[in-house]
Order: sequence, then structure tokens, then C-alpha cells
Amino acid sequence: VPFTLASLQLHTHAEASFAEGATLTSQPADAVDAGAPIDYMLAMINGGDGAAKRLTIRFEPLSNAVYAPGSTTVNGLALLDFAGTSPLLGAAGLTLGDVGVGAEVIVRLRAIVNAPLPAGTAIETRAYIAWDDAPEKMVPCEPVRVRSTPALPIVEAALPFTVIDAAAAPKAVPARENGH
Repeated sequence: VPFTLASLQLHTHAEASFAEGATLTSQPADAVDAGAPIDYMLAMINGGDGAAKRLTIRFEPLSNAVYAPGSTTVNGLALLDFAGTSPLLGAAGLTLGDVGVGAEVIVRLRAIVNAPLPAGTAIETRAYIAWDDAPEKMVPCEPVRVRSTPALPIVEAALPFTVIDAAAAPKAVPARENGH
């Protein structure tokens, strides 16, 4: 005997997720010279089943390095600096909207290692990501060690010419005629 089933309704809620697989890497990865650049790359994918209404990304201030102005990109698009620094290094970070399911986000920035620094000094940073109502997640980066100090030390600027006291300068000897 055929019978009728009551309809069933399931309520679903699609959510974004960047928790799995977010990585922060540096190039070079293990050692760098004082005064040299370090490139950082934060890579993540929305592995959830819904779009992120907002994704906030921020970097912890760099230790023993400074931001290289104009070096911030998101998926290859250059971002303008704000107040002389990357928007990623500000307290509020950078917020992206409507990051779709499966979308990959690649954020890059460059830093210059302070000089002089003793060999063995650690250059460290980490990134923080938050999306929609999820709690903030820390993404660490392995520290990079300073390999050596610069070959030429940084000293006070010198004049590009030498000043000689005219009274103390040697007198020019006039040339003799016929090469004698």
C-alpha cells in the first residue's frame, strides 16, 4: 500500500573557513644578511561551504626589520600604503569583502632587515586572520636569522669632497720650458 511522507525541511547555514592550510612563509626562509630584503607571503583558501562576508588580515609589527614602502599586494594587485606603512601593519589590518568558496587569497609584503645587527638575531612576524564571526586565528612564520652584518658599516655621512687649508697646501711648481 503506498503511503505519503510528510515533507522534511532542513535549514542549512553555509560558512566560510580559512582555518585549514593558511600559511605565512618568508623568502629567504632561514638566514638573511643585515640590510637585505625579506619577502613575506600569506596564502589561504576559503575551504568552507559559503562566502566570507568579510576577511580581515593583519600582520604583527616586524621585529628587527622595517616595511619596504609600496610592497604590499593582494593576489598580485598593489595596495596603496596608508600613513607611510602597509594597511596590513595597522591595528585594524586590511578587510576584504565577499571572498567566495574556494577563492585563494595571496598577500605579499617586503621588509628590509635593520642594519647593523649581530649575527644570529631573529627576524620574526606573524599574521592574524579573522572572518565573519569566527575568532581571530594566528598564522606563524618561522623566524629568519641574521647571517652576517653588512660588509661596510653604516657611519655618519661625510662630505663628498675634502677641504684643504690653502696656507697649508703644497705650492704648485711651475713647469720648465723644453721639458727641463
